[in-house]
Amino acid sequence: MCGLAEPLAWHANALDRLRTRPSRTREEYEMNADNEAGRGALVVLVGPDNAGKSSVLRELRRLRPDWPSGSIDPADLLPLPGLDYLNFALETHPRVFCEPMGPLGRTSWFVHMLSLLYEYRLLPELDRGRLVIADSLHYRVRAKEELLGSPGAAVLEALGRQLPRPDLVVWLDVPLETAWRRGGESCKYYEAMGELTWEGYRRMQEGVRELVLNRYVDGIPIRLVDGSPPVDAVAGQIVRVVEEVAGPKVGPMKQLAGGVRR
Repeated sequence: MCGLAEPLAWHANALDRLRTRPSRTREEYEMNADNEAGRGALVVLVGPDNAGKSSVLRELRRLRPDWPSGSIDPADLLPLPGLDYLNFALETHPRVFCEPMGPLGRTSWFVHMLSLLYEYRLLPELDRGRLVIADSLHYRVRAKEELLGSPGAAVLEALGRQLPRPDLVVWLDVPLETAWRRGGESCKYYEAMGELTWEGYRRMQEGVRELVLNRYVDGIPIRLVDGSPPVDAVAGQIVRVVEEVAGPKVGPMKQLAGGVRR
């Protein structure tokens, strides 16, 4: 056991350095954008739990099948070629396994799944010059870990520095009372701070919004889209916003490549 002291001390110091490191600045985002020249466009859709993001993504796939999209939901991400050991999650949502975990164990699951989402689903399409939509990416889970006082927030921040800079962040703007009703006036583990009540839900969701919009996405274009109308209307709004803000980036690339690969 004594041999573990040194690596554990190093790990603790590394986490301390990550906690004190400031969020990525506008200048760092611009430098990262220069390094990503020639890639497709990345759009991140974020919003409260039970806002309807999954339903909106399904409708976006119908409206714009040329825009690949993905999330870390096992039903969306899996199966992956050569990674059959993960397929158990298709039958049992990882929430069941994450609930009894400590903060770093829980974070390790998210880091694993986010890395797979990026490497297997998002990166290949971006390298083809396509416009890609990601559900939340690392932003929402990082905010939740920070609100819970978890060291996992620093780990997720470090992961975020390795991911491409989004060209657009779309916040699905749904009143929390509406999202609460859509969730059956109840919430699940990881959707609330403290008890699984309206007050715990409200505190978590308000905190996530504050961190994501006012801290994490500095220097990235942000658009708020009203998520209260029916799903088809919301998806139509998002299509127009994405075409206006992120669409021009992939337009010239499509002409250069002779069209998008299907």
